Amino acid sequence: MIYFVNPPSPPFGVSNKDTMGGLGQLYPPGTTTRMPVLDLLTAAAVLERSGHPVRIVDALIQPERLGHLEEARVVFLRTSAPTLSWDLEVAREIRSRTHARIMIFGPCVWRDPAAVLRSDVIDGVLCGEPEAMVVPIVEQGHHAALWTREGAGQTNVLVEDLDGLPHPAWRLVPFERYDLADAACRRRPSLTLLSSKGCPFGCGYCPYPLTQGTRWRKRSPELVAAEALMLQQECQAGFLLFRDPEFTLDRGHTLAVCDAMIKAGCRTPWRAETRIDTLDPEQLDAMRAAGCVALNVGVESLDENVLKAVGRRPITLSKIEEAVAVSRRLGISVTLFFVVGLPEETKAGVENMVRIALDLKPSSVQFTAATPYPGTALASWAKARGASSGEDASRLSSYDALLGNENMTKEQIRVVLDFANSSWKAHGSFDFTLRNFIRRLYHRWVGLARARRALDRSFR
Repeated sequence: MIYFVNPPSPPFGVSNKDTMGGLGQLYPPGTTTRMPVLDLLTAAAVLERSGHPVRIVDALIQPERLGHLEEARVVFLRTSAPTLSWDLEVAREIRSRTHARIMIFGPCVWRDPAAVLRSDVIDGVLCGEPEAMVVPIVEQGHHAALWTREGAGQTNVLVEDLDGLPHPAWRLVPFERYDLADAACRRRPSLTLLSSKGCPFGCGYCPYPLTQGTRWRKRSPELVAAEALMLQQECQAGFLLFRDPEFTLDRGHTLAVCDAMIKAGCRTPWRAETRIDTLDPEQLDAMRAAGCVALNVGVESLDENVLKAVGRRPITLSKIEEAVAVSRRLGISVTLFFVVGLPEETKAGVENMVRIALDLKPSSVQFTAATPYPGTALASWAKARGASSGEDASRLSSYDALLGNENMTKEQIRVVLDFANSSWKAHGSFDFTLRNFIRRLYHRWVGLARARRALDRSFR
C-alpha cells in the first residue's frame, strides 16, 4: 500500500501547505481554516490511475489516522517551509511504526535536499512536482529529480501537460471536513481547484515564480469546467477556491473557462486571485456569470519606489478604483492585498496606503508583513544587509514582521502593521449586524487608539 501523508499542524500554529506557491504558511493557533493540499491529492490520483493501491492520511483533518500506517510500503510525506522541522519529527514517529520507505516532497525541500537527507528517517527527497515523479519512483525506484543518499538529482521538475493529470483523489479523504473559512460564502464543504500554474512577472517577494516557474501553464477550459462540475455533483461542494496565482493572466483563457463552466451547468460559487493590471470589466462580468462571488487582488503597495525596488509593475490608482467599483456593482466581494515593510517603504507611505485602502471601500483588506521566503529576491536582499533571511522557518507566516528595511526597524514594521490592521477593523467594511457594529466601535475607540499610541511612541 502506498500512503500520501499530510502531517498534522504543529502546536504553534495551523498549517496551510498549499499557499505561498506551496511553500506554505502557519496561521495563528485557533484558526478554523483547513485547506486541502492539491498536489498531494493529484499525485495520489496519478499513482492510483497507474493501478497502485493508494491511501491518503490528511492528519490536518484526520489526526487519528496517523497511527495506522503499518501496512505502508512507501510513504510520501508533504512538508512546507514553516513546518519542515516538525514534519521531520512526524516522519520519525512514522518510522517507529513501519519499515516503509519515507519520501518527502514540497517546494521547500528543492533548495537544499542534501540537508533534508541528513535526517536519518528520510529515504528520498522529491525535487519537483510530485505528479511527475511518483509513478517511476514506485515502479522503478527512482526518478531524475529524486535525491537519495546514494545520489543527487535534478531540481524543480514541473508537469508540462496539466491536461494529462486526473482529477484530485477527493474520494480518498473526508472532504467535508475542509473549511476555507471564507466570509464570502459560508457553505460547506469548501474545496479547491486550479485552471493554470506559473507566473511570468517575477516580483521579488513572491514564491510562485520559484515553485511553479515563470512559464504559464494552463488547463483546457472544458477540463476545468468538468472538474468544477464533479466537485459540485459528487462532493456537494458549497464553495470553490481557484488556486491559480493569476486567474486572469490570459484574457482569452479566462473568458473560455467562464463560458465552459456556464455551459457545463456549474452553479457553485467561487473565489479566485489575480492582479489588477490583467483584469477588465468584461472579464469581471463573465466571471460573475460563471459563479464568481469573491476576488483576491494583489495591490501590495501604492508607492512606485517600493514597487520598483521589488520588481513589480506599478498600477494606477484609477485602475484599482475601477476594479473595485465594477466588482461592487456586479456583487463580487473584493479583498485587496497589501504588503507592509518592503524595501524603501516608510511610515508615511504605510499611513497613506491605509488611508487610500479605506477610501476605496473594498469588501475586505489584508495587510501582511514582508516575508523572506527562501529563494526569493527579498530573502537575498535581507541576507545581504545582515537581516534575517528565514533561518527560523517556523515564523514564515506573513503575519509576523521578520525584517527591517532602510527606513524602519523590524519592531517599527511590526507596529505599523498592527496600526494598518487596526485601522481596517475600526473603519473597514463589516456585515451589518449588531454584533459587528459593536465590534467596529470597540476597535475604533480602543484597538485603533492603542495602535496609534504605539505608532507614535515607536517613531519618536
